[in-house]
Order: sequence, then C-alpha cells, then structure tokens
Amino acid sequence: MAEHVMMGLVKKGVGRQEAHELLRKAAIKTSTDNRTYKEVLFKNQIIKKNFTEKELNWYLNPKNYIGTAVEQVENVIKKIKKDKLR
Repeated sequence: MAEHVMMGLVKKGVGRQEAHELLRKAAIKTSTDNRTYKEVLFKNQIIKKNFTEKELNWYLNPKNYIGTAVEQVENVIKKIKKDKLR
C-alpha cells in the first residue's frame, strides 16, 4: 500500500522522490522497531501534516487501491483475443 500512500502524498504537494524515500525508510523502521507500518507512518511529521488518521487508514486499505490491475487484465484479454484470431 506504500504506492497508494505515495500517490496521496504527491496529490497533497509532497515531491514524489521525497514521498518515496519517506515510505522506504518507514518500511525499514517497521522491522527494526517491531511496529506496524501505520504506527511508523503516523509518527512521521510529513504524514501527520498531510493526512488525518482517517485518511491514512483509507490509503492503507487495499480495497481502496487496485493500482493498474484493471489495465493489466484488459491487456491480457486483448492479447488472448488477438492470438485467437491468428
């Protein structure tokens, strides 16, 4: 869900590289501190400045982000149909 959070940060004006690095470091910190990703993120000042806890929960919920899954499935279907026509 880091990608979804990153996209949310970018929408709020945080630079993409800065958001990526913040989330990368947070992921590492979950292991070293034995805490959840949400716990680590919500202690970060940039996250707290840009997201309420409710918003962060929304971005971390997999049901709210399917990425490019729809596009990938459509591409596979197109390829299968094209292959069948040969």
